Amino acid sequence: MLMQKHTVIHVNDASLVSSTADAAAQENALFTSHNFSWEGTLHDLKQLPPNLGGWIQLFLRLQIKGIKSDRTFQAMDRDLRYFYDFFVEYLGNEIITSWTPQLTQRFMQSREETFNEKPATVSRRLRSLSIFANWVNSIRPEWFTLGHPTKGVKEPVQQALSPKGLTNPQVRLLIDAAHNLIAQKQIKKKSTRGRSTTIQRPYRDFAVLILMLNTGIRREEVCNLTREQFSAPDKKLTNVKCKGNIVRNILLSKETVAAIETYFAEERPQDQAVFTETSALFLASGSRRRSEDQGKLSVRAINSIIAKLETEANAHLNHDKQFHVQPHTLRHTHAYHLLESGRDLAYIQKRLGHQSMQFLVRYTQMPEEQEAEMLDTIEFK
Repeated sequence: MLMQKHTVIHVNDASLVSSTADAAAQENALFTSHNFSWEGTLHDLKQLPPNLGGWIQLFLRLQIKGIKSDRTFQAMDRDLRYFYDFFVEYLGNEIITSWTPQLTQRFMQSREETFNEKPATVSRRLRSLSIFANWVNSIRPEWFTLGHPTKGVKEPVQQALSPKGLTNPQVRLLIDAAHNLIAQKQIKKKSTRGRSTTIQRPYRDFAVLILMLNTGIRREEVCNLTREQFSAPDKKLTNVKCKGNIVRNILLSKETVAAIETYFAEERPQDQAVFTETSALFLASGSRRRSEDQGKLSVRAINSIIAKLETEANAHLNHDKQFHVQPHTLRHTHAYHLLESGRDLAYIQKRLGHQSMQFLVRYTQMPEEQEAEMLDTIEFK
């Protein structure tokens, strides 16, 4: 979204301070990405020279930083930095008016051929360039005399993705592992007459696992959930803020609701007594008060929970049967399970909170064995 005409934009960074004392000269001269400072209105923005480095810095500051997530900012910053380096090396200047669709295509090819980047990574870099180019084009369309500099640029051919989700037997092993840790806590509790044990919060960990498996919710979203967003009678989470500034309600199964309520009864009160001011749905252990001042779980804590359950699930498996689990694996698993049960892509898109259908290909690839079985039943004979 463009700034309003009279909005004042401040860009203050010691590394971007201008060395050009004369404002008139600055208007006509090229500034460098390391040598730029600007403060003004949208009208002033239109007066800036077509220097790629400076416009990238402005774009990141005005359109991405503090608006999108930190991870999105870092990824886009990296993508545009790579493009800037290529642009300067390939053309010998950094004048935006030299940016053409052909140059974008050459950049894509260099990332594939010279840096051996995967097609999915190169495609993401193209999306970053397209978003940046859209912003520049909305302010200075006359700069792109050959048309939008990413229009018509072909994305690299990608092989069909293999499913990254868990199989049903693996899901059962993971759930059994969570139950086993709960049982171990109960056994230790009896043997120590109720004193604290080294097994921290198995009821919470089970609730987190079931929630992620049964909703496909992202780990960052789990961390940011509040107690007020959880409605047991309605079986849903309300106003969950997702990637891309989407806000949605997430319906819950009775098993998921039961797991969260059991966590409330068994473990949450003792941590709430330590973190008295937090409203987070899932709390860190009160014994971690120094490192978790806010009380809510961190992304690192979610990683640790899933890693612990993975270790427990693989404990008695032969090496060739062991499997790896990451938090995002649970999202893939939920999406594929929905597809397998006959849900259409529009519902899966809504359930996962995606703005675009194109991302669903990451979650909905069918295993070759099942595809072969399906073809046997639908082919003409």
